Amino acid sequence: MSTSEYEGKCPRCGGSSAGYGVVLIPVGTTRKARVSVNVCGRCGLVFYELKQPST
Repeated sequence: MSTSEYEGKCPRCGGSSAGYGVVLIPVGTTRKARVSVNVCGRCGLVFYELKQPST
């Protein structure tokens, strides 16, 4: 399963989404992960996607 194939797609309805930005969310006690916050244009679901660290 390719992440680029589903990137920006709503997990509920499959519609396209608009990005609100990238934020850090806490993962465990000492780590944080970068995620992209999106909102679906069709059903209004607010969801986030993990951003892979650039190499």
